[in-house]
Amino acid sequence: KLKLSPRELDFVMFAAIKQEYLKPLQSPANAADDEEKEKEQKPERERGQNKNRAKQHKIQYAQRLCPEIAQGKPCTFAGNSERKCKFCHDVEWYLKNEKPKDIGTRCVLFDTTGECRHGYACRFAGAHIDSDGKLIVDEAKKTENEQLPTTSDL
Repeated sequence: KLKLSPRELDFVMFAAIKQEYLKPLQSPANAADDEEKEKEQKPERERGQNKNRAKQHKIQYAQRLCPEIAQGKPCTFAGNSERKCKFCHDVEWYLKNEKPKDIGTRCVLFDTTGECRHGYACRFAGAHIDSDGKLIVDEAKKTENEQLPTTSDL
């Protein structure tokens, strides 16, 4: 066993670096500028398999109709001060300004069940909204549909 002094240990633990591989020392201000230049030159590489996919636009919640209001129900968050509903509650404004055009005249859900779960937001809403702008519910079809066995009953 060799017994080395603390000064001798410093020389043993660190490897010498040739002068040609050493970078000249820079002041902290110059180092920050160099880092910024490197970032500008080399953009950060996108990662993942969806890097060529088109970017989805962020949803504007104030322009979308509240899901509960769309079904003709009162919003459970509207009167709650802790958790406010971030969706639109004005059905008339939504129907005039934001609702996309209907893509058909018949709503299959309404025809089979007597009501549509999408309500005002349905792309076939013309089939189940009356002239006053209220949702239509076919009670006869609704009771008939409720009497049919479901998959859990089989």
